[in-house]
Amino acid sequence: MKALRFLVCAAALGAAFYQPVWGWGIIASACTLLLVILLTFKRRSAPHAPEISERANRVLQKHTHVFEAPLASKFYAGTATWVQLTGLIVALVGLSRGFWWGLLLFAGVYVLLRFVARSFIPPSLCQGGSEAEERDEIWEMLARYSPDIEAT
Repeated sequence: MKALRFLVCAAALGAAFYQPVWGWGIIASACTLLLVILLTFKRRSAPHAPEISERANRVLQKHTHVFEAPLASKFYAGTATWVQLTGLIVALVGLSRGFWWGLLLFAGVYVLLRFVARSFIPPSLCQGGSEAEERDEIWEMLARYSPDIEAT
């Protein structure tokens, strides 16, 4: 999967050197795919778990995808960042070729993919975040049911 992420970004860069609009087309396709994956992930909601507190249950239901598929969430958040950086380079290449719309497109892509990356890995669940205690409580509960689960 990481190779595919690299190939998409490389294709966008290569296309941008030929024609900046083509590079933006590839980036738009990647953004659309990431949004569809995020919406699919967000549709799932974990059932109420009586073993944990109400606050932890709210966090579990709000961020089910992080606990069901932590590695996938991390991968897609990273992919959003890669596409963001690729958009910056495509915008710079476009500027050098007189494609000023690239700046506006990059601003839109930056805002969209920042939202996507933060939705896949919410900052509130990270170390020192406002929901870190609840995250730890959920991981402890999951580890009791499946000893091979490690908190990511």
